[in-house]
Amino acid sequence: MLRTLVATTIASLAFTASAGAAFIVNGDFETLDGTHDFAGWTEGAGVFDFASPSKTPIEGDHSVKLISSSGSTGFSQTFSTSEPPSNWTVSFDVATTNPGTNGTARSLELSIWHGTGRFTLRVVDTGNGIGDIQAFRSSDSSWQTVLSDAVTFSADDTSLKVNHFVLSGDYSDGSPTYSIAVTRPLTSGTELVSVDDVSVFRDGTPSAGDGITAISFANGNMHSNGFFVLDNVSVVPEPATFLLGSLAVPMLLHRRGSRS
Repeated sequence: MLRTLVATTIASLAFTASAGAAFIVNGDFETLDGTHDFAGWTEGAGVFDFASPSKTPIEGDHSVKLISSSGSTGFSQTFSTSEPPSNWTVSFDVATTNPGTNGTARSLELSIWHGTGRFTLRVVDTGNGIGDIQAFRSSDSSWQTVLSDAVTFSADDTSLKVNHFVLSGDYSDGSPTYSIAVTRPLTSGTELVSVDDVSVFRDGTPSAGDGITAISFANGNMHSNGFFVLDNVSVVPEPATFLLGSLAVPMLLHRRGSRS
């Protein structure tokens, strides 16, 4: 009986992981519709295929390159689900150039939407080849630094310095927050920097139980040579915590039963 319950729970976990992996379409950007159109994504001006063999993508044969250009609108994807997740993890890889001094320009600008509201992050220069991450606060229309010395800049697009982002959010109750963790490359090795319980939102704070509905990337860079290269976008709903708890219950009962 215990083995059956555990096996069923493990199978549920595997199914959940598989479903989470498919929550976003073409997150590795390997499927193209036409010459430069990435299947599953809505694209605007300034979006290009960063493809081998002329370029070295972050992974696989294709990454997205978003350059600074007049009218650049970036790219986005609205999630095809009737139940937007209120607990979630978003991850992606990005390489970016230095976006300008003292926050006067930026390269990476990311928004994660919950209906018409969202939170928006950007990268700004600190003057030493490293970027801070800021979040836009609607209450006073200001950018708030939420994570310092978090992103390593690339000199150009021939030698990418790839930063790995992991964002996790919990909108299940009346105190919505998200966390940011970035693994950035150093001269030797990597460094993990992170911040928890961020509650800076734009265009409205999530209500209890709201789920994320879309993700968008834009390039607001003022420099003509500004760019970012992005790959491996993943959006994973997080019911796995409940399932792990369900797995722990029969195991605990088994241990208790063994002692009786």
